Amino acid sequence: MRRTPLLLVLWLVASTGLKADELRFEPAYPRAGMPVDVVLDASASCPIDLRVQVDPPQSGEGRIEVVRVESCICNSPGAPIRRTIGPLPLGSYRVEARAEAEPAGCRPSIMLDLRHLVVSNQGAVLDLATWPARPVSGEPVTLKLATTCFLRFKAPRFEPGADETRIVVEEDPGGPLPPCFQTYQQDLPLGSLAAGHYLVEVRTGAPAAKEAELPFSVSTVQPVLSLRQGRFQVSAEWSAPGFPLSAASGSALTEESGYLTFGSPSNLEIMVKVLDACSFNHRYWVSIAGLTNLAVSVHVKDVQTGQSKTYTNPLWRDFSTVLDTSAFATCP
Repeated sequence: MRRTPLLLVLWLVASTGLKADELRFEPAYPRAGMPVDVVLDASASCPIDLRVQVDPPQSGEGRIEVVRVESCICNSPGAPIRRTIGPLPLGSYRVEARAEAEPAGCRPSIMLDLRHLVVSNQGAVLDLATWPARPVSGEPVTLKLATTCFLRFKAPRFEPGADETRIVVEEDPGGPLPPCFQTYQQDLPLGSLAAGHYLVEVRTGAPAAKEAELPFSVSTVQPVLSLRQGRFQVSAEWSAPGFPLSAASGSALTEESGYLTFGSPSNLEIMVKVLDACSFNHRYWVSIAGLTNLAVSVHVKDVQTGQSKTYTNPLWRDFSTVLDTSAFATCP
């Protein structure tokens, strides 16, 4: 789970000609029931095949795996390679693209791109996702919504069901709208959600009709690190392409500090400290340092008061050090 050294990354990019914009879809924003072309450019590599596996949305996001198979002996660059998939059903898809070489073992498999694809009914919704992507119980959740034009939406409406809770996001047709010159991104807060299964349904038009949907789940994580004689409990989860959402493991170092590991006890990834600064600014401070660029959520809870804080790091971004000097106003 450790990061690939920078020099190795640069060598891999130079030797295979990988670029972040290699992967594209035609059309870029498909509608339900339409076939879609998956295209990978090959400006400096020799592709010999393109494998595409589609897992349609069921209890969560769908998944599209794109594998470009390349020749280890490359005499001249190849043309873009494409495959037609679909028709794709309505829903949201997590797209993972990587390159593999033949014969196997002549070059390591590497990630090309990671993105999100939304298949809508009329093409009005271009992106629909939650942040964090895999929320946990008690964590504030935001719905990120991108549309072809600016659309005004009513406050999300929750409709509990036996197996899942439906979250209805409906267009509000009242009032003038700005001219449609570009796409618009909106953030709609959903609040802290309990563990369970949810289905976001975006409805547009008058009368409102279903335009896009996103199933997602909220999980629970168990505390893995206990600090300050049990006053503060720390839990965390991480994810990466090819790996499911997984809970971290924890070990205490001192009364106020400890570390978290991913995957194996020897794979130290996160350091956490809760400092008693009550005599200084009447707060408990939280400091977190990371040795990773994976998607991470760290949760710190004051069990005496029930208050909690969540600190997140998005996938492929170097973990930013946290120095939260106002984390818990729960002294003493």
